Amino acid sequence: MHARRTQVLGGLLLALGGAGCRGKLVASAALTGPGTAEASFVASGKPLRLWADTDGEWKGGKSAKLNVTYDVVVLRSGQELTRITCTTEDVRSTVCGVHKHVDGVHDADCELQLGCALPSLTPGDVQLRVTATTGPNVTLARKLSLNVRED
Repeated sequence: MHARRTQVLGGLLLALGGAGCRGKLVASAALTGPGTAEASFVASGKPLRLWADTDGEWKGGKSAKLNVTYDVVVLRSGQELTRITCTTEDVRSTVCGVHKHVDGVHDADCELQLGCALPSLTPGDVQLRVTATTGPNVTLARKLSLNVRED
């Protein structure tokens, strides 16, 4: 019981300790599984980072991640500015609440800073159309949202 309590407390401390490092949340394309969602926000001109906000189960070794691919269309006034593809296989930083790994099966809720980047955006209204697809190692997806955070 003590080991389990330590794992949970450690995860909570990591999540709380890392919360300030992620930046201000400016938008979220909310997804509870594979599919498409949209998010709108007003760009301030400051650098923006994309974070996968995930909760699910997957198979793999100790360092395996919940495999998700995000196709992101960036729009302004209905006109497409660019398209980018991001994957949880290319991650800069990870903050997890609880992460269990037993017999090759992971169960975790994590926010992962993705290695891809939004283009520099001048101030103004921005829309994102986000499509999330899961890879073959995913056995259950409870949350696959994409967050936009400002530095």
